[in-house]
Amino acid sequence: MVVFLVSLTGIPPTIGFNGKLALFYAGVNGGLTWLVVIAGLNSALSLFYYFRVAKELFLSQAEEEKAGEGEPALGGIIAALSAATVLTSLLFSDRMQNWSDAGSESLGIPPIQDEEAKR
Repeated sequence: MVVFLVSLTGIPPTIGFNGKLALFYAGVNGGLTWLVVIAGLNSALSLFYYFRVAKELFLSQAEEEKAGEGEPALGGIIAALSAATVLTSLLFSDRMQNWSDAGSESLGIPPIQDEEAKR
């Protein structure tokens, strides 16, 4: 759960960081720096709320403990998805960005050009 919350916040090395970084670059290149600053502050604020959830997960006492009723299949799925959240960012971020760019072009949306690339 904590890995997913960190990814939502946009902290490296999770895939959420790559998404927010691309979004912030596009905002700055589009002349919306003020909006990027607000989004960055919102991300920092969301970190406070997400880690309150993490604190409750680890530091609160369970009301009743049920010994032996764990679900190993569910735990394995969550562990695999957590690893995929981090590994996708580390191994495939460039490929995913190219795939995203190709998707918009296939819909007839021209790629966003930087001002420096036009020169």
